[in-house]
Amino acid sequence: MDMRTRKSSLSRQLFIGLLQGLLIMPPSVAQAQWTVHDPPQYVLQVKKRLEEANRWVQSYENAVKQLTTLGGILKTTEDLVVKQRNAIATMSSIGQTVRGIYQLKYQLEATGSLGRSEPSAGDL
Repeated sequence: MDMRTRKSSLSRQLFIGLLQGLLIMPPSVAQAQWTVHDPPQYVLQVKKRLEEANRWVQSYENAVKQLTTLGGILKTTEDLVVKQRNAIATMSSIGQTVRGIYQLKYQLEATGSLGRSEPSAGDL
């Protein structure tokens, strides 16, 4: 009988333990078996995605516009640099001409043909 009392005691303890476990454990969360389609929420999500896509397109358009403008600025700057270079070359050429005129004047004065104060016979 001792064995039988042990089995019933063990069974009773097991039953009480399971009962206590069921009382202590929280109930499980119910899970849906089918996917639910909510059309208004779907339309809202599509609108949000379209707005986000439009923002991306706008940012790309702004980047292209900035790069195009930057290209125009660089072209204008290049034109100004070329004009400046041409102006410097022109000034240099004028300076060389003036220097040549003064050299010619000094040479003529050195030979005596430029600084005569008396009129020659051909001048009269």
